[in-house]
Amino acid sequence: MLPPAVVTKYYDPIVHDMTIPPEMVTDTLDTLPLFTQLSTMLKLCHVTAGRQGLFGSVAVGAMYHDGVKRTKDVRDRGGQAGSINDAKTTRMTNIVKNKVHLYLRQLCWMHSVVPHLIKLPAEASFDAMQKVNVETDEQKTLTQALRCMADEYALPSSHPLRDPIKATASVLRKQLQGISKRPGGGPMASILNSSPFRELLVEAKKNVLARYK
Repeated sequence: MLPPAVVTKYYDPIVHDMTIPPEMVTDTLDTLPLFTQLSTMLKLCHVTAGRQGLFGSVAVGAMYHDGVKRTKDVRDRGGQAGSINDAKTTRMTNIVKNKVHLYLRQLCWMHSVVPHLIKLPAEASFDAMQKVNVETDEQKTLTQALRCMADEYALPSSHPLRDPIKATASVLRKQLQGISKRPGGGPMASILNSSPFRELLVEAKKNVLARYK
């Protein structure tokens, strides 16, 4: 028997619906020059619920795994809960780990060079961020930063980081993976606890909770 006040039925659409929540970043980057790809990532830096976004993905991903644990707990106590789809669990985990976190590392590095592109929550609605791009002036500044990185790590003269037209996000990502003490390196928790990522995640969580609760 379940003790009083314990949930006997539990259903969470984030967990128990078969579909992937719309906040999760399911689209993939086209194979285009680095600055075009960074612009695509930048547009995902919004706080609007119901749209694909980096911070919505982090928030919904955490809610999903909390819901999976609660589902198991309800069942262990003899209650009823919706089904857990193992394939969905794997995909939800992979989206955050293998896509969202990698994008955030590159955007963290970009923010250290051109800090005005990623907006604070008040200016970071989905509609507002669709108008933001890495424009010519930012491209020049980022190009110089990339070449300085290439010089610092003695990369070959033909290395794609020296020519962003040839570089892609995967090239930048690989380089950042070996730079633990620079922007974009180190633990993901540190990135998400730095401004403006911290504020954006807090606002995205609030908006997601309002949508699903």
